[in-house]
Amino acid sequence: MFNRAGAPWLTQKWIRHICAQAYTDRPDGISGDEDVGQMSAWFILCAAGVHPACPGEPRYELFTPLFDRVIFRLDPRYAKGKTFTVSARNRTKPAIPN
Repeated sequence: MFNRAGAPWLTQKWIRHICAQAYTDRPDGISGDEDVGQMSAWFILCAAGVHPACPGEPRYELFTPLFDRVIFRLDPRYAKGKTFTVSARNRTKPAIPN
C-alpha cells in the first residue's frame, strides 16, 4: 500500500523488516504456521523484489530485491515473453528497522 500511496521506501523498509525478523535459519525460523508453503512462497517473492498487492488480485508491486538480478521463466501458455527480469543497479544492503 505504501507504493500506491507514493512512499515506496516504506514498502521496502517494512518488507525487509518482516523478512529479517520472521524468516531466519533457526529451528523456529518461520513465524507461525507454514500454511502449506504459502509463507515460504511469500518470502521468495519478496526476496525477488515482487510483492502481491492483494491475494487473488493479478497485480504485483515491485521493489528492490535482495539480489542484484532475479530472472523469472514465464509459462508460454500465459505470457508472450520467455523471461521477466528484476534488476537492481547499485543495490546496497538495506538497513533493517528496529
